[in-house]
Amino acid sequence: MSDSPTYLGFRHKEHSPGVNLFTLRDTTFKTTTLKMYFISDLGPDATQVALLPYLLRRGTKRHPTLLDLSRALEHLYGTHLSVDVSKLVEWHTVSFRLNIVADRYVPGRRSLLEPAAKILGELVNDPVLQDEAFLPDYLKQEKRSLKNHIESLINEKAQYAVERLIQTMCANEAYRHSEYGK
Repeated sequence: MSDSPTYLGFRHKEHSPGVNLFTLRDTTFKTTTLKMYFISDLGPDATQVALLPYLLRRGTKRHPTLLDLSRALEHLYGTHLSVDVSKLVEWHTVSFRLNIVADRYVPGRRSLLEPAAKILGELVNDPVLQDEAFLPDYLKQEKRSLKNHIESLINEKAQYAVERLIQTMCANEAYRHSEYGK
């Protein structure tokens, strides 16, 4: 990858159409970070898109429960997984992030990058399903959690005011939709 073009210090490689890998070597920190982003148009289906990362982080076929997944990450010296949704202009972004202990701090300097990347790939490509759908209990729990989060925004007065301002000023634009949906 040494002949890959660089952007702001990041090396870039296109693996397939629409799938790009950006890497940045930084020895300043004691961790390695893997991030995966999915970008879609922001629109009326924002609620379903917002649910997706939270459903995916619940488990994979190989690690079917949150506890199983947590144990697998713990075996990688406490690798930390986080997911998020946000909006960028009129795009809806879903992100997955893994923080891994840098190889130089692992006994025997065993690389954790490949097994961590494998788990990240399983989250996205091989989630735990029942009849080719998300588990009903997981879906119900995540819907309730997202609903509570959306309803709690009214208690954050400044944030709620900005959200209402955007909805009013951008009434005819995709940007009016919240990244969390309705």
